[in-house]
Amino acid sequence: MAYHLYQTPGWIVASQPSGEASRLFKIFTRELGLVTAIGQGARKNHSKLRYHLRDLGVAEVALIRGREYWRLTGVAEQIWANDIFNNPTKRQAAAKVFFVLNRLIHGEEKSLALFDNLQAGLLFLASTNLQTRDLARWIMVAEMRVLRHLGYWPDEPAVASLVNGVDWSEEALAPLNAVTMTRALSLLQQALNHSHL
Repeated sequence: MAYHLYQTPGWIVASQPSGEASRLFKIFTRELGLVTAIGQGARKNHSKLRYHLRDLGVAEVALIRGREYWRLTGVAEQIWANDIFNNPTKRQAAAKVFFVLNRLIHGEEKSLALFDNLQAGLLFLASTNLQTRDLARWIMVAEMRVLRHLGYWPDEPAVASLVNGVDWSEEALAPLNAVTMTRALSLLQQALNHSHL
């Protein structure tokens, strides 16, 4: 029986040990949505998967559908993501957004618009040195965009340009000033409560 090999960009949202030497990964992929994949022997020192599959990692993954889980057959880590992974504050910012993704996305439903928007956000995060205030803005905008794509965000004119936008730049984050930030925080909390997160 022939198996179809899927190659797609993906983000390692979470992982956990499985069995003696394997690891289960939650991967948000561009082509398949959020999948659970097993990395056979991924915890062994000599595993070709071990050093390329880390939580919050960004990679090109090769997957084959299994009975219970997808099977990871290959991985190529995206080097640009090291700027996020190796910086504790950027890593923590990405972790907050990945946490929301992991909790709110159920099943394998691809969302190209969400993936592409957040991929652009991650590229922006990796390539800039945001100050603490701007990093907080980045997290808020990323979480608001996730919630909007998943249908949890209310129609709110005060922050519509931020939530509906696809641009990731310091200029795009600038409209989130003291007034709109207070309103956005309130809406964000309401949306998270509505999602039962």
